[in-house]
Amino acid sequence: MLRQGANSAVRFTSYSTLKQLVQGNNTPGSQLPAWLTFGIGASAGVITVCTSSHRKPCLDSANDRYDHAL
Repeated sequence: MLRQGANSAVRFTSYSTLKQLVQGNNTPGSQLPAWLTFGIGASAGVITVCTSSHRKPCLDSANDRYDHAL
């Protein structure tokens, strides 16, 4: 559950940050094109995968320590 929450936090943070960077170049109140929104979402997904693949071995090794505790 914690891993899923961490992935969502990274995805939403990176998506909103990238979207704010891109919207800084547009006029206020205008919508971004669908292809650009898709690209921002895909980039946020790549960022999430890269950061979660780095965290996964650390989390798995922490969980392995407590597998036989009971």
